[in-house]
Amino acid sequence: MEIPIQEGERDMMYVFILVLLFLVVLPIQSLRCKSLFNRNILSTILASSFAFVPLSSFAVSGGGVDYATANIRSFNFNKQQLINKDFTQCDAVGATFVEANLKGSRFYRANLKNADFSKANLNGVSLEDTDLSDALFKDAVLTNSYLSGSIIDAKVLTNVDFSDSIINPPQTVQRLCGRSDVTGTNPVTGVDTRESLLCSD
Repeated sequence: MEIPIQEGERDMMYVFILVLLFLVVLPIQSLRCKSLFNRNILSTILASSFAFVPLSSFAVSGGGVDYATANIRSFNFNKQQLINKDFTQCDAVGATFVEANLKGSRFYRANLKNADFSKANLNGVSLEDTDLSDALFKDAVLTNSYLSGSIIDAKVLTNVDFSDSIINPPQTVQRLCGRSDVTGTNPVTGVDTRESLLCSD
């Protein structure tokens, strides 16, 4: 299921254009007129314009829709710009974020079972206390991120760049280095996966 992430912003732009056109078309004399008739016309047009804008267009944070505590199971976020979005405690089982830009987003305590983050930009993302059972991270950029022990439950970690990420508890890194799929080179950064984790071999 595709979500038009920036639809609210587009709708607000349409409203702005409608209002601007109305003010330009309406003669200046009419704007200065205090007659009930002209005031009713203005009110009617403005109300009609906003009637076409979904309520969700006004419930935005940081320039777009956030998803904290939302049920977004199996939603398709592929290739979308989701910078600095809040996914705290969302239910995103089976959601796909392939090639999505999630830089700086927060997934604290989110349910991300079977989620697909392949080729996603996860720089500076918080994945603390999340459920990452069978999640896919192939070719993902996980630099400068915050990870907890649940990262070990991910299904695929091939070609991931973990550079400068904070992973707690510390022994999680050793467990990651022991996985056979923790290998390869990230196609975006060119960094070796095992080197990004400072594996001893």
